Amino acid sequence: QLLRAHALYKRDQHYMVSPDGRVLATAQAANSAAIKLWDLNSALTAARDGAVPEPLAVLEGHLSCPTSLSFSRDGRLLASGSLDHTIRIWDVQSRKEQRKLQGHENHVFGVQFTPDGRLYSSGRDGLVCSWSLDSPVRRTGPEHGASDP
Repeated sequence: QLLRAHALYKRDQHYMVSPDGRVLATAQAANSAAIKLWDLNSALTAARDGAVPEPLAVLEGHLSCPTSLSFSRDGRLLASGSLDHTIRIWDVQSRKEQRKLQGHENHVFGVQFTPDGRLYSSGRDGLVCSWSLDSPVRRTGPEHGASDP
């Protein structure tokens, strides 16, 4: 509700707040493939004062609209799923893409980190994939046996 009252709110946008509450990640659901990172306190203060908030960073890499965002438990990584069938892993501090995960055959609609650091994704293709980021990237799921590269 706080966002709704300020300039950061856009109806067709995805939002995710970092575990420490300091960073807000946003992705517009149409017309943009970019993800924006905001210092939440600074952006809300600017919005309250009637100023236009400026993002900390604009993350570019997806070829189509991001559909889902998830921060890792420690807040160091941000995962984004997209209509381009990929998942991108971003280093929040350096604001650089760390990995591009491919394995879905259609739009990625959901990404979620678990407390143990695994990443799950779901897509329009009906797949739910499990990704281990501590080792070479592998997709696991019932349709693919224990794992497949």
